[in-house]
Amino acid sequence: MAEEQSAHRRSLECKVIESDVRNSRRGSWFGFIIGMTGILVGALLIYLGLPVTGSILGGTAIVALASAFIYGTSQRRRERTQKYQQNLR
Repeated sequence: MAEEQSAHRRSLECKVIESDVRNSRRGSWFGFIIGMTGILVGALLIYLGLPVTGSILGGTAIVALASAFIYGTSQRRRERTQKYQQNLR
């Protein structure tokens, strides 16, 4: 019975990990699409003669993408450090 429960737990953990990976990929694609849309609309506005509005929109999209990337990287680093410290105990 313990072996069955252990196998079941591993199966559930595997499903959770697969789901997390899928969600992460989906979020990355949506972020890319939203960011590129902002940049392209900004470029279109500049082309149509609205340089200030286009620059603000395009610049905001670039800053948002960069900050999301930096935040995600620092968050993953923090989680790894916490897990490492927990394993030392």
